Amino acid sequence: MIALKNQAVCLAAVRRPAEALAAAAEAVELSRELIAAQPEVHHPLLASCLDTYGGRLSDMDREAEAVAATCSP
Repeated sequence: MIALKNQAVCLAAVRRPAEALAAAAEAVELSRELIAAQPEVHHPLLASCLDTYGGRLSDMDREAEAVAATCSP
């Protein structure tokens, strides 16, 4: 997940927003799967991935979705 999250940041930096968003979304999805198995261990990772995902949404002027993503439990 960390690699996907970093990939999203790098793709955003080179102005490839759709690919950045897809990588961030995948990182969030995989983080949620890990939380199902070990919530106490993987909660910080999910929070970080959600922050990155929200940032990518915001970059694409999808503010409402960004807020929803970063404020979700």
